[in-house]
This record gives sequence, structure tokens and C-alpha cells, in this order.
Amino acid sequence: MGTQAVGAFTPATLGVLLSPLSKAQAIGRLAWSVTKPSCHEGVLKVRTAVGGAEVASLRIYYTDHTPSEPTLQYLAGGVAAVRACANTKHDGWAPMTHVHYYVPQTGGERCDQAPGLFNLPLAPTVAADAHRQAFEVFAGLVSVDLPDGYWAEPGGGT
Repeated sequence: MGTQAVGAFTPATLGVLLSPLSKAQAIGRLAWSVTKPSCHEGVLKVRTAVGGAEVASLRIYYTDHTPSEPTLQYLAGGVAAVRACANTKHDGWAPMTHVHYYVPQTGGERCDQAPGLFNLPLAPTVAADAHRQAFEVFAGLVSVDLPDGYWAEPGGGT
């Protein structure tokens, strides 16, 4: 993803943002759009109690060609605070799930392997609820509470 803004948060504030202390609550329903001919993007608004990140969002995107390789992001304060990439290569690793964490001091990211984070096998198709399950796991990772009925399928299904 490259370098983001340096100092968007202090390390302590980022720690609170990613913890239950943030009181992060998603609001409404996931809104889908097609950003390229085959790329689906879903965004869900989030409200937090963290200064500078009162309004945030959870984002998921994937392509029709690689549905088992979604990327999920927690966007707050103008940066991707956390980004999880399912089943993709990174820095010489074999395709696997890994998580990028924003580093306030440099604007860069640190990356950790997380091969068991999502139950999403690398395959040309995915189970009907695979993206919803990955989204819920990711929301838990970044301590965002999801409301009942938040999920909507791409294209308007439930």
C-alpha cells in the first residue's frame, strides 16, 4: 500500500482505536459498489469514541477473478489503521493471509502472517457466506461491534 501519513495517530491512540476502549460501533448496512469492471467494494460506516477517528469505516473488496483473495481495511483518521489480505503473496511469502498494521512514527506498515485468520481456502470460487464470515472476523480483530442486519450481498441481495 505504500507510505501513509506520518503521525495520523500516536501509538497510544492507535492502541485505543484497535481495542474495546474505542467503543467502535458500525452503523447501517454494508454499501456495495463496483469500482472497476470486476472489483466489488463494500463499505460500512463506523463511529468511535477516539479523537481524530470519530468517523471511520470498514471496507472489503475483491475481484470476480480472485474471490478467495479479499482485502479488508479499517480506515480511520485518513489512514488504513489495519489491512488484512487473504491468500495473497507478500515479501516472498507463499500466498497466505497476512495483516498490515499502520505505524504512526513512519507512516509505513508492519506485516504479520496470519494464515488461520479466515476460513477462506485459496480457490476459484468461495462459499456463499465466506466474505461475510471474513468481514465479521476482521471486525472482531479491530474491535468494531457490528449491528444486526448490517450485511448486504453485492448487487443488493441479503
